[in-house]
Amino acid sequence: MKGLFNTVALTSFILIFALSSCGDDDNDDPQNEAQCSVTNITMISAEDDGNGNTRADTAFVQINYDTEGRVLSIIEHYKEEECTMTTNCQVDDSDYETRFAYNGSQIASIRFFEDNVELPDFSANVTYDGDRISTYRTSEPADVDEYRFVYENERITRIEFWNGTSANSLALDETIEFSYTGNNITRTEYREENGDLTFAISATFDDRMNPNFNNFTLFSANLAFDDVYELPFLFSENNPVSITSDDRIDQEQFIAVVTYEYNEFGVPVSYSLAESGARDFSFDAEIVNVCE
Repeated sequence: MKGLFNTVALTSFILIFALSSCGDDDNDDPQNEAQCSVTNITMISAEDDGNGNTRADTAFVQINYDTEGRVLSIIEHYKEEECTMTTNCQVDDSDYETRFAYNGSQIASIRFFEDNVELPDFSANVTYDGDRISTYRTSEPADVDEYRFVYENERITRIEFWNGTSANSLALDETIEFSYTGNNITRTEYREENGDLTFAISATFDDRMNPNFNNFTLFSANLAFDDVYELPFLFSENNPVSITSDDRIDQEQFIAVVTYEYNEFGVPVSYSLAESGARDFSFDAEIVNVCE
């Protein structure tokens, strides 16, 4: 369950970053002038490691807004089925909710719920540097995670992940570094605290508007499935169509192709990801947008 609690926490981080981001004011393409809000997502993934171990995940996500367009809550019904040697299966079927309160455009408080019961021992804290996020911290008993953001020209170039048993014992665990082409992340590198490269992601993109770029609530459900594809979907202006990931520790490579269906505004309403390489992994999503 701890892994999914971290998922909910990262969902909040994504939303926080979205609320502190700027729109793409330099794009003159009429299709990108539409403002689209994601209200519902259905997401399904399947994984087979080739050794008789399988995993199937399904999420139904509802995103609720206030009259100012701020996200008030993210509600997720999540079902996970993991099978060992195809017969020994465990099922996790739960409901999760994250609720937000605001001070102007900045998040003032975050509350977490599982199966309609608030989680009193799980909390999140955000600090800002002006309008930009400086740190985002999540806390459980004897487990504190903190994300520290480094900017260059108003764009995130590095995220430092710190961890400890308390706020006073945090130590650098991992650094995530971004390289951009235009407004798209074309390479992401994960490095240990000593600088050693452990994981790298390269991506290419289409020329359509990515609703994740300024509405990262869409990305919230992705975290429940697979973290390999998080960042190309999160910080890029357009939609990734090919993603190559290299695991330097296990000496494995994954290559994924993503296909989309778009609405009349050029915004994805569904996408399908198929991966080849060291594992068999697929991911499909149906998205409901309200566009103006």
